[in-house]
Amino acid sequence: MEPSSSSETKSQVGDGGGFDVHAPRLEKTSSTTIRPSQGDLGRSDFQPTWGFTSGDRRVISAFLVVAFVLMLVNWIRIVGWQPANLTVNRPEREHYRFVVDVNTATWVEWMQLDGIGETMARRIVAYRDEHGPFASIEEVDHVPGIGTKTFARIHDALISREADVPSNATSDSE
Repeated sequence: MEPSSSSETKSQVGDGGGFDVHAPRLEKTSSTTIRPSQGDLGRSDFQPTWGFTSGDRRVISAFLVVAFVLMLVNWIRIVGWQPANLTVNRPEREHYRFVVDVNTATWVEWMQLDGIGETMARRIVAYRDEHGPFASIEEVDHVPGIGTKTFARIHDALISREADVPSNATSDSE
């Protein structure tokens, strides 16, 4: 009968084909009775659920809680628990006009005008240095290379401050 009792033990333990990590350790107390060992009965983490110990379940639960919180925050952001859009009251746009003083402007300032490139700007400054300050804005038309079309294009952006100053104002300061 001894061989049959060992086959009964194997059939009660399982099919004998594998080893279950979370299965209770079984002790043979008699030839037919099998019960869990005393060490397994007192363990609080010995309640396997889907093959996870209580420590595994705690870690998985923590990850699930963090994932849920992140999804909730993202949902709130998408749905729009946000403050109302900020509106900015801006004053009327002022229109500024770029002007060039014909007697003090550098070649870089001349280049800012439409139709005046670096070569022409340098030519205007060289003409002014050679012939003296312009007496009026119309004298810019005498610079070689500036035609009537170019002068008409830049005329509104030209000023001459020295021409606006009375001649006796300079003599009083001396």
